[in-house]
Amino acid sequence: MLPSAESSVDPAATDIETPLLMLVEDNDELRAFLAESMRPHYRIVEAANGLLAWEIILNELPDIIISDVMMPGQDGFDLCKQCKTDNRTAHIGFILLTSKAAHEARLQGLTTGADDYITKPYNQQELDLRIVNLLMAPKWV
Repeated sequence: MLPSAESSVDPAATDIETPLLMLVEDNDELRAFLAESMRPHYRIVEAANGLLAWEIILNELPDIIISDVMMPGQDGFDLCKQCKTDNRTAHIGFILLTSKAAHEARLQGLTTGADDYITKPYNQQELDLRIVNLLMAPKWV
């Protein structure tokens, strides 16, 4: 069962059929808030930057990656491009969640292959629905 925005089911984070979300955010407080918000519906893995995230992505192959753009080491644009151009990870849904609201930044994110681009401050219900939509989308790769 895919979670919905209204769901309150806690899969205990150990059910292998529960979708795995990767949170890539250098702000520890925001990353912890996102993880806590998502934990009732998903298994969660976290990284503080794109370089650490890439290693985890290759090992865990998450269903969805939610990444900030501006991070030290490797930014979200580069991480997204790396994921979407690698055959091992090209199928993974990728959401950029960022404070970069300029139209040019949005276009850059979508050009790198991001499936969605959401600006901060964000609405949790909207993020939840976009995740569910990505999980339900057919995989063509």
